[in-house]
Amino acid sequence: MTAFRAYRYGWLLPVVLTCSLACSKVSVEIPTTVQTSDPDVTYLDAYTVQVQTQQLDSFTTGGRSSFLAGNHSDPWFGHVEAESYAQLTLPTSNPVKDQTVFLDSICLRLRTNGQPYGDTTTGLTLQAFRVTDPIATYDGNAGSFYNTQRFSHESAPIGARSMVLRPTLDTLISLRLSDALGQEWLDKLRRNDEEMQSQAAFIDYFRGLCIRADTNTTKALYYFTSSRAGGLVRLYYHVNSAVPSQAYLDFGYTTAMQFSHIDIRHDGSPLSVFTPGKRELRGSEEMGGRGYLDATMGKYIKLSFPTILNLKELHPYVQVIRAQLEIAPTAGSYASPYSLPSTMNLFQTDNYSDLGPTIKNPGTVVAQTGALYVDALYGKDTKYTYDITSFIQSIVATGEFANKSLMMVPGSYAGFDAYKRIVINDQSLANGVKLKLYVLGL
Repeated sequence: MTAFRAYRYGWLLPVVLTCSLACSKVSVEIPTTVQTSDPDVTYLDAYTVQVQTQQLDSFTTGGRSSFLAGNHSDPWFGHVEAESYAQLTLPTSNPVKDQTVFLDSICLRLRTNGQPYGDTTTGLTLQAFRVTDPIATYDGNAGSFYNTQRFSHESAPIGARSMVLRPTLDTLISLRLSDALGQEWLDKLRRNDEEMQSQAAFIDYFRGLCIRADTNTTKALYYFTSSRAGGLVRLYYHVNSAVPSQAYLDFGYTTAMQFSHIDIRHDGSPLSVFTPGKRELRGSEEMGGRGYLDATMGKYIKLSFPTILNLKELHPYVQVIRAQLEIAPTAGSYASPYSLPSTMNLFQTDNYSDLGPTIKNPGTVVAQTGALYVDALYGKDTKYTYDITSFIQSIVATGEFANKSLMMVPGSYAGFDAYKRIVINDQSLANGVKLKLYVLGL
């Protein structure tokens, strides 16, 4: 058993003890709140918390209405590069049929989420390409697109724009597309050509868009959604009349047929121990005593408690009345341009790292999010805190057949609507993850 430190506190607890001459099992009424008074309550804070990093071989990125574009080299995690694909949808009506209309412009419209991954001061060159392959899933299930998938597109972009994007100010980005394409679409709509009469005919004619960034000039990864009106491409035109009137048509996209392709490389980073494209679980001892979470890269942190049953072996009737988990981010890992996820869930998991239910707030069905505290002055007390009493009690009650662990997952789960990354220390390093136990019966 791992050596532990024990601290006695005086806690006033409503305890009922029954004991026969044969020393029968102690019956204990477990309190719902912890108070300080009874010397029979012991505080332990050195039980082992095993830190591991789970790498996914691939992960779904479809159906989230998020468009990733750009690239970034992160000294802690490695390099990530992304581009997005979308299958467009026709406007709900065709008001230009048989009308005399003139093209003004055609634009790709995207909204930023204000949370880029990396340094935005070098600027962004956003590009749009016409896809030449049908956008289709591996298994035919709509929305089942993976980060490893990509489709061929034309070599020359149909639109490009260079800018310095101010994430918190420039919320709507308009990228002008080829006038030739706009005129072609407008003529087909005016003539009511077959390609504009049904969705099936339209996607056979125009298979979709690829949205990416010029990686030579762009050094950050950006997260976009479509405009609030739901349109992705807007066709501006005016009607020829005594008083010319301006109008537009919006081409939307099919959420289930939209996804992001993500390339990941860890060479030169602590995560280089992973085999690319393979599902693996690596211990913190292989990565300098740390665990790594980056949802955009398919990395999650797994926490296990391998010595917790030693408590029951030495003290069969011990009762865990409170268990608190403190997770402090590694100092220096979240300095600008990086930041910490404001919410971090804990999912119960097993030996196969399959996710189960979340850890809830005691007595509720609301998932705990870590109650992030940021020590803005010194940084040393920045941490996420969780009450995992019920979880630890269930391990102790199950005994040797317990195979329960916890997986750290960002609040939005997959994390493709914003970058979410965190590095934590194991117990071999200063300010490592800590399990604090309050037990009765030692």
